[in-house]
Amino acid sequence: MSEQLIDELRNADTLILAAPMYNFGIPATLKQWIDSVCRAGVSFKYTEQGPVGLLDIKRAFIITASGGTPVGSEMDFASRYLEHICKFIGIGDVFHIDASGSKGTPEQVIAQGKRQVDVLVSTLLTNAFTGEA
Repeated sequence: MSEQLIDELRNADTLILAAPMYNFGIPATLKQWIDSVCRAGVSFKYTEQGPVGLLDIKRAFIITASGGTPVGSEMDFASRYLEHICKFIGIGDVFHIDASGSKGTPEQVIAQGKRQVDVLVSTLLTNAFTGEA
C-alpha cells in the first residue's frame, strides 16, 4: 500500500489535503497515510544539512476545518504539521485554506472559503504569467 500511495504522489504535481482538526491535531487515518508516504530513501533522505524531500511536487493545498481553534494559531497543530510533512517529502509551495465552520452561518462560511480560493487562484495565475514562484 505504501508503494502505491507514493507512486500516486510521484505522478502528481499538486496535492490537496483536506482535514478536520481533532483536539488540535489531525485524524488518525491521515496520520496513517503520512506514515505510509514518509519513507527514508524513497520520499525523503537524510543529509548532513538535514532531511531533503525526494518527491518534487510543485504545490499543496491544505484545507483545514476546525470547530473553534483558529487555523494557523499556536494551538493549531494540524495545518502546521501538515505543512511540515509536505515540505519534508519535497513539496515546493504550500497554501492554506481555512474551512472552519463555527465562524458564522453555513452561507458565510462558504462565502469566506470561496473568497480564499479566489484570492489564491488569482495569485497563482498572476505568478504564472509573471514567472514568479
